[in-house]
Amino acid sequence: MNNRLKHLISFILSFTIIISLFSINLFNAKALPLDEPLLYYNDSTWARENRAPLKIIENEYYVPLVIFAQLEGANVRVNNSLNTFVISNGDKYISFDATTDIATDQSNTYLYIRTYKLDYGERYIPAEIVCDHLGFEFEYFKNEITGAAAVRISDKSAELDFEELLEKHNPAILNLEKETTRAHTEEDTKPAVKPQQPSEIIIGNRILYLTVEAGVNEYTDGMLNTLAYYGYKATFFIDRSDITNYPLTIARLLSEGHNLGLRPDNESTQAYTDTESFIAELNSTNELLYRVFKIKTGAVRPDASAYNTLLISDIQSGKLAEAGYIVWNETVDRADAMMSNTEAIELLSKSIREKNTLVLTFGSNATTATVLSGTLKFIYEHGDKIDVRLAGPAYNPPR
Repeated sequence: MNNRLKHLISFILSFTIIISLFSINLFNAKALPLDEPLLYYNDSTWARENRAPLKIIENEYYVPLVIFAQLEGANVRVNNSLNTFVISNGDKYISFDATTDIATDQSNTYLYIRTYKLDYGERYIPAEIVCDHLGFEFEYFKNEITGAAAVRISDKSAELDFEELLEKHNPAILNLEKETTRAHTEEDTKPAVKPQQPSEIIIGNRILYLTVEAGVNEYTDGMLNTLAYYGYKATFFIDRSDITNYPLTIARLLSEGHNLGLRPDNESTQAYTDTESFIAELNSTNELLYRVFKIKTGAVRPDASAYNTLLISDIQSGKLAEAGYIVWNETVDRADAMMSNTEAIELLSKSIREKNTLVLTFGSNATTATVLSGTLKFIYEHGDKIDVRLAGPAYNPPR
């Protein structure tokens, strides 16, 4: 082998190693955007904190699968050969297929739940989703002064509330001030006070749903980037053409934890002639959604201008609910592309200040990402007072 060939092989190997290290660092930077909180279960600390700590991946809290085996009533069964596992609690369960990231629950509902095999081969699962489906409690504590955080997963046997648990095992996390090396002065004895902005005084507890009613198009990726930056999830209402025209975009929004809802094609006038045709249109879209992504959804956003008296009556009487669908109409009118971006952000922020429960809706156009970003910035700044949820059959939309 001549020297030239040796130098070429050496260069290729060095380049491969550099790329591998870059890829690992890139994943870690993306997967762990925040400091990882300490992990607890019931009244105990997580003994495997060093080996299998809580992880933050794509702004979701992921915990090792084995922690659920510590909970009363929980049963964890793993089939390594099929790459599947099941977590159950009484008559509730979730069956995971780690190869496809598709899961099913006791009602045979298909769920898209991504899991990861991380350090030491530990299988990690999204804690909040699993707790919500199986009836376990997920609690999060953050010290707003120091930034220290903790998460607890519990069954019904926990005797201590979360702050009592932290006081017992890690009282430092409750301290109001960051430790500093400077000498203590008289000023240090004064309690830390977080200054309040006028808007913080006005806002009380809020429940808020983010929805996108214009389906999926070339602007959706920009919206997904904005949502990912702030760490919030939204529900996108789609029709059949969105599934066939933008399958990769829909796959992305599902993988990032967003929800899908249905909206009959606005050009399909037949769908709005009577309730049976309306339900048939929804069923047809759901079947296509299932064939492509192995999921179905019960959240619906009809075109309000296409309503007729009979359809409204049947929705109010519960006939649509009998078919498995819940209408999620917005409670705050769309603002993006309806006025200037600044005016739209101000209008949406004002609505959040004044209403306790809101269903915000956005289109999907050239101005949406900007208006969405300004609105999410406002929500993020008041995050301790605003609970952002996904629209779905598990929640009742506000009246």
